[in-house]
Amino acid sequence: MGLKSYKDTNINRACEVKTAKILIFFLLGACLAVPAAAQRERYTISAVNGEFVVEEEILHREVSFLADSLDGGRALGRRGHFEAGAWISRHYETFGLKPLNGVWAHSFRIGEERGRNLLGLFPGQSDKYVIVLAHYDCIGGLAGRLYPGADSNASGTVAMLTLARMLYRMNYLGKTYTHNVLFAAVDAKERNSAGSEDLMERVREGKLVNPVTGTAITRDKILCVANLDIIGSTLSPLASGRKDYLLAISDGRWNDAIRSLNRKDGLGLDLAFDYYGSRDFTNIFYRRIGDHVPFLKAGIPCMLFTSGITMRTNKETDDAASLDYAVLRQRIILAYYWLVRQI
Repeated sequence: MGLKSYKDTNINRACEVKTAKILIFFLLGACLAVPAAAQRERYTISAVNGEFVVEEEILHREVSFLADSLDGGRALGRRGHFEAGAWISRHYETFGLKPLNGVWAHSFRIGEERGRNLLGLFPGQSDKYVIVLAHYDCIGGLAGRLYPGADSNASGTVAMLTLARMLYRMNYLGKTYTHNVLFAAVDAKERNSAGSEDLMERVREGKLVNPVTGTAITRDKILCVANLDIIGSTLSPLASGRKDYLLAISDGRWNDAIRSLNRKDGLGLDLAFDYYGSRDFTNIFYRRIGDHVPFLKAGIPCMLFTSGITMRTNKETDDAASLDYAVLRQRIILAYYWLVRQI
């Protein structure tokens, strides 16, 4: 073979290799360019994937932050109260939530003070909404004593944020949901639930705007509300020897669904659908006291998830060490499965 033929052969082979590489590149590009929905048709995104981000260590760390002495019990208007609000807002942004009306914090007046509700939207595909709320304020300090508010209601606030984290995880995997979820860290529970009253008033007047669609969130678009309030303790069990319990109180419409969901692996909580079997206390804690009550009065179906008042509630001993994070994890996972059924 002459030198020219040898060179030509090598050049041809090099061209063939280069052409093959280009072909592979474009084929890969074509695969990547396939719409995500088409790729996802080949497998089902299981809701179980949401459970993987619920870790006891993270729950403990986050409750500890909100109940730390540096936050001063998160009393309205105090520095620790603002610190907690900023911390919640950062979580909203991290989990891909959208601010309403361009801001996370929606302030309202209580006498000479201002409260702030922190709102973040997980967008869905319809014009309907489920609201998940938890109050983040506590009584703070009195007469030189600090009331950390770990169970009341750092536990509910962290549970709410964890639900947002779980939906963020599912969305990252490609899961979409029909309805929107409005996450609301409401303020001033200790001032006659002024924060949730203000939130309901804004909904009633159409003052909150969906940042994706530009349309107002109005009363007729709210499907239901879930309130997470005092949900981390195991000190008031329903039955002796069963610390893994939960009170899921509503008008009864979700009782069968909750029972069914509770049969999932790793759950099996001891459930109650009233307040320790008492009609009077159920009426007080479901229909008269709580951040869901303004919505209930407006005719919106509401679910209250709670582990009940204990001997530590709103006391100096309500600290992060007093909660049971393994059981809190179970409660959050059950609330998560309830939530995804609604959306």
